[in-house]
Amino acid sequence: MQPIYFAHPINVYGTDLEYELMHWIVSYFSKTNKSFGLPTIENPAQTHHQKGYELYAKFHEDTDDGKSGMDYFFDEILPFCSGAVCLTFLDGMWGLGVASEAKWFIDRGKPVWTISPKGVVKSFNNLEQANQIVNLDPKLVLSRQVTRERTWGLGEPYKTKIPFEEGHLVHQNASRNS
Repeated sequence: MQPIYFAHPINVYGTDLEYELMHWIVSYFSKTNKSFGLPTIENPAQTHHQKGYELYAKFHEDTDDGKSGMDYFFDEILPFCSGAVCLTFLDGMWGLGVASEAKWFIDRGKPVWTISPKGVVKSFNNLEQANQIVNLDPKLVLSRQVTRERTWGLGEPYKTKIPFEEGHLVHQNASRNS
């Protein structure tokens, strides 16, 4: 069995929640695919992926190919995964990165699952939501700016991550894609 990709917001990286969710993912796939044994999880938070992202971005920085660090995952990692398990923000909104990764799998007819913060894994077969993800519909998918703010807060980006449990509260009373 190819690895399962675990798409989740950056403010979950390195937290107890991340480790718990990975446990639940392994448990779910071990029960549903007993003939394959224990599944492996491709986690973008792993150090080698963070370095790969940086090197990929740096390599493409001076080219005109339009590629960014995120393309590291699309070009080098996702093609070798059997599907993706995705974590949305607590209000059900999809961060742009997670949605873009889910879109990659949907576009190729590969399975996508969602996982709740309580560890409930569900097969993603909601056609309407799949179309919203494929089209990056702002009714379901956050803009890059709002995704960053839900991850890093309203201050300087990339300085201090805000807790995942608070991310959905950013812009709670404001437009989701302002």
